[in-house]
Amino acid sequence: MEKMNGVTNVKESQSKARLAIFEIAHMISVPMSLTTVIKLKVPDAIWQNGLNIPLSASQILTRLRPHGGGDAENLQRILRLLVCYDIFAEHLSSCGERKYSLAYVGKTLVVDEEGLSYAAYILHHHQWILLAWTDDECLKAMQNCYKALPVGGKLIACDPVLPELTNESQRTKALLGGDIFIMTMYRTKGKHRTEEQFKELGISAGFSHFRAVYVDSYMPILEFHK
Repeated sequence: MEKMNGVTNVKESQSKARLAIFEIAHMISVPMSLTTVIKLKVPDAIWQNGLNIPLSASQILTRLRPHGGGDAENLQRILRLLVCYDIFAEHLSSCGERKYSLAYVGKTLVVDEEGLSYAAYILHHHQWILLAWTDDECLKAMQNCYKALPVGGKLIACDPVLPELTNESQRTKALLGGDIFIMTMYRTKGKHRTEEQFKELGISAGFSHFRAVYVDSYMPILEFHK
């Protein structure tokens, strides 16, 4: 009996491992889907100034394209994937119709009471500067900034900062994933950097002091003091 249980546990572990590797292999589908719904303004169509009433894919398309167009079936496929990542919540009726509202994470994609939204950040993250450049290019730009600054002035940037240690936290996964995204989808020599790497760049450019201010867990404010 114990041997049978052992075999069953091994098979379950192997099955979970196979599912995990398939999830990783298809992970690129998540940012592609997220970018699509933001460009289509799906979160805004559902949110409607806080109403957040569940809508079917067809109803969402009707709000987005009142004159027709679009494929409700394909939109629903995208929405179902993003339900798995807490972007949308799925509501299944007794007749099998699927409707969607914004989940906790998805609510960050609409403008909040302070007028802020992460939607624009997701669409424009490729406009970052330092992480798109090589170390030599960053150094040259920072040297020029140093020369232009008065004594006591400071260069301020806003870029992701990699952790020194690798772990399974959500923050580490997000940062390391962003690093690979830059390398594979934008520029091979572009990269995220650790605090120490930013500090070394700053010192090499002539700055006397560096600090990272974590007003955001993903993209802190970087200060280089002359």
